[in-house]
Amino acid sequence: DEPGQERSLDDDDDSPFAKKKVTAAKRTVVHTPSKEPPLLAHAGLRFFTRSLTYDNAALPSYDLGVVPSFDLGAIWYPLAHTRDDLVSRLGVSAQVQFAVGLTTTTPQGGVEFPTSANEFLFGVHAWHPIKKHRVTADLGYGLESFKISPSGTTPKPLFPDVSYGFVRIAAGGEFVLTPKVSASAQIGYRLVLDAGEIASATYY
Repeated sequence: DEPGQERSLDDDDDSPFAKKKVTAAKRTVVHTPSKEPPLLAHAGLRFFTRSLTYDNAALPSYDLGVVPSFDLGAIWYPLAHTRDDLVSRLGVSAQVQFAVGLTTTTPQGGVEFPTSANEFLFGVHAWHPIKKHRVTADLGYGLESFKISPSGTTPKPLFPDVSYGFVRIAAGGEFVLTPKVSASAQIGYRLVLDAGEIASATYY
């Protein structure tokens, strides 16, 4: 170039000082819904019993026998609606158990006292496939209670109510035996936080 002459650089210039346009390609990730159902629910019956015996013979013992209770529960995987990966297998769970029509009768007076027994459990649930089987894990908080109420003006007998909160952690597995038959097993631990009236100074 001649002295004093300006030179303009455009996009087509091969000079190393030329401006270059760079176009960044955006990567779009498309998630597909999980093949597994996002909502699982169950309903059934469970049988339970309850008994109480004091070392001190002056206090009465209690024996409920074996009685049925309703068992309702559900697990919802919110991300399974839009994706099929590890996080889509993380869900929230809720379960309730309750007995209907329970009464407690004292051997002395034959008075029937209304009695309630129920349990609530809320938490998170996760599963992971291993071939055609799966392993599961649960973490939640629950509340279980067993209460005897007064019968009219008659105070309740000297049986303590049980109402305890707990943290539950569990692990298990679901095993496919045939295309139409499967089996499941679970082991868990409850960390009791409060036992209610049964642990009060009135009874101990």
